[in-house]
Amino acid sequence: MIVTFPGLQPVSTDSFEFIYTVAWLRERTKFDSYDIAQMTTQTGALLNYDLQIVKGTQTVGIDPVLAYYNPTVALGNLQREFGLPVTGEQFVSPAPPPPVTPPAPAPTVLVGNAITGTANGYYPVPNDNSGDGTQYSDERGTFVKSVTVTPFGKSVIWYKV
Repeated sequence: MIVTFPGLQPVSTDSFEFIYTVAWLRERTKFDSYDIAQMTTQTGALLNYDLQIVKGTQTVGIDPVLAYYNPTVALGNLQREFGLPVTGEQFVSPAPPPPVTPPAPAPTVLVGNAITGTANGYYPVPNDNSGDGTQYSDERGTFVKSVTVTPFGKSVIWYKV
């Protein structure tokens, strides 16, 4: 749902930021539940939305847009309405989530350079996620992947067959 307030940008009540803000308010006031209700005039015209917060038998209404843009003030108002000590705690926005990096493309060539000192052993290429026993053929011949796991770590070698 999109809620508005004159002079401020509209707010989506489904956004992560809004949900985080309400969770922050809930953590500090220990309220039971909340709901977004439409406020109407006596003639039935839509006036605005109200964030109705319930604690026990008491219900307090605050503007959801103002709570989103200034949660520190909303916290003080809720603490006063619920008879809690006013802490003056400042709201700190969460860090934005890290950008999602797309997975690296699967390599088209699975066998790298020959390993010096081994008979028919070849290095794997980066991002090779093929399993143990995988067969691969190219102009150099046919290879079988060998994955060995020891207490010292994992060893991956392609052997020419």
